Amino acid sequence: MRIIPRGEFLDYLKKFPDAHFALTRMIMHRLREGNQRRVDFTGYPAIIRLARVLEELASSYGHQTEAGLVLKVGLTQWDLGALVGVDEDTARKELAKLKDRGVIRIGYRSITILDQELLDKIAYEHG
Repeated sequence: MRIIPRGEFLDYLKKFPDAHFALTRMIMHRLREGNQRRVDFTGYPAIIRLARVLEELASSYGHQTEAGLVLKVGLTQWDLGALVGVDEDTARKELAKLKDRGVIRIGYRSITILDQELLDKIAYEHG
C-alpha cells in the first residue's frame, strides 16, 4: 500500500484522463452494488441473497474448469453469512440446500458452481 498526497493524485488524474474515467466507473459500480445489497437485505430470503452473492463472486473471481466454475475466494461459511446478513448456521443450511439441488459443490474454502443456469434462476427468478 502506498499513500499518495491529494495534490499528486489529482495531478495524475488530470494528466491521465482514462485513469479518471476508470476510477469513476469503479466508484459508480461500488455504489450500485451497495444499493442492490440494501434492497436484497430488506426484500429477499437468505437463499436468494446467497445465490446473488455467489453470482457476484463468480463474475469477479470464478474460473472455469471441467468440474464447473470454481470460486477460490477463501471465504468461510461465516464470511458468506456475513455477506448476506445471516448467521453461520443459516448460511450453512442455505448452502446445503443449494448443494442438495445440484447447484454447487462445497470444498474447503471453495465453492464450485455446477449449474449456473439454476443458480441464476434462484438468484433472479426465485426458482
